[in-house]
Amino acid sequence: MTDGQPLALGDGAAQLTLPADWRLREVERDRAKATFPFGDYPVLGISVVSVDDPDAVAQGEPGEYLHGGDAGLIAAGNPAAGWSLGYRAVLDDTEEVRIWRRAAVFGTRHFRIVTLALAHPATDEARAVVDGVVDDIEAVAAGVSFGASETALDREARAERRASAVVLDRTTPWPGVAISLPAAWTKHPETGERVLVLEAPDLPGTCFVLEGDERSLSQTPPDAEAMVQLMHSIAESKQAGDILIRSGREGEYMLSCNRINEDHPEAGPLRERFWHRFLFTPGRLTTLNATFVYPEATDEPEYHAALARVLSRAMTEAEVAIPVSD
Repeated sequence: MTDGQPLALGDGAAQLTLPADWRLREVERDRAKATFPFGDYPVLGISVVSVDDPDAVAQGEPGEYLHGGDAGLIAAGNPAAGWSLGYRAVLDDTEEVRIWRRAAVFGTRHFRIVTLALAHPATDEARAVVDGVVDDIEAVAAGVSFGASETALDREARAERRASAVVLDRTTPWPGVAISLPAAWTKHPETGERVLVLEAPDLPGTCFVLEGDERSLSQTPPDAEAMVQLMHSIAESKQAGDILIRSGREGEYMLSCNRINEDHPEAGPLRERFWHRFLFTPGRLTTLNATFVYPEATDEPEYHAALARVLSRAMTEAEVAIPVSD
């Protein structure tokens, strides 16, 4: 397919050539969507991932990374030429999906995998439409190539694997709170009542601060709309971005955001990631706040970002007990 349109994903980790009459939509760093000349539906999802698994690479088999654990699916190929796999899955009685995957080894640690996925209604009419573009999709899949240089996608995969190996310890820093935090991190002397400070011994300038508070409420708790406004105000007061607001059980909310703090000239700019959890119960407000701090000029930005995701899950999954009313 020499007259098509090129698509590079994953900072150059994978390159594809699409037919010239396909329409590209929502192109992001590691994923994109494409539609066909006859309309806006169905939509072909295209993505690339890098998987860090040196043991599987040494064995020369991407295995479940390609077939998702379905041992009945066998990929064609080998480490030298790469692998390919195509299959159809029924998601439920009303929807089907067709999957095409190409995989290749990169270095001694990584598989790079490109997936093309086309979901459609499980009807004869929809299948006829899909059958009309299958040959083109298969040609795109067959033409996938992978870059020769390491990319941020590979470094992120390596960092995710390293972060996932961090041993977490379920701890109760004060009554009513249970949270899983890195077991090897050092408890700082500043730790006090309802304050926990941990330092990462292998990452200079990296620490995690957890604080809690509980107070009486004389007024009616704010509703969800008011809480969204309040949390946006908190983020704005910190001059923070990447705002994410979630709700949990009734009366429970969490805000996460981050910023670069340049007020520490001796240490250089610092990346600060914040989490604020609020639990409203009759007559009470319980809060759990956390800050993850590390140098903006870190030598391991991908690893720090992966650790931030570990800590975000820890804050999301932390158990905050409902206080006993007076």
